[in-house]
Parts: sequence; C-alpha cells; structure tokens
Amino acid sequence: MALCDFLIDPPKMQNYTLLDFSKIEEIIKVGYEHTNKMIESGELPVKKLQTGPGNA
Repeated sequence: MALCDFLIDPPKMQNYTLLDFSKIEEIIKVGYEHTNKMIESGELPVKKLQTGPGNA
C-alpha cells in the first residue's frame, strides 16, 4: 500500500459486507481486537504514531 503507512485489515472482516449496519458492534469489536493484536506484536508501532507529524 503505497498511499498509507499502516494497513489494519482484520481477516474476520471478510464475514461482513458494506451494508451490515445491524452488525456494527461486532464490526467494531473485530477491528478493535485486531488492532490490539497488531500493537502487541509490534506490527503497529504505536510510539511512531504518537510522535508522528501533527502530533508534536
């Protein structure tokens, strides 16, 4: 992905469609849990995000 620094793409999101509005709580949980796993594994460097441009 040349246009972004980090891609958060939970595999479980394949279970949902663009119009699954009634499942919003599940979708948020899937994204939240996947993001936490990325942070814990070091795949998503939180310190870089906190000190990046615009966060000074």
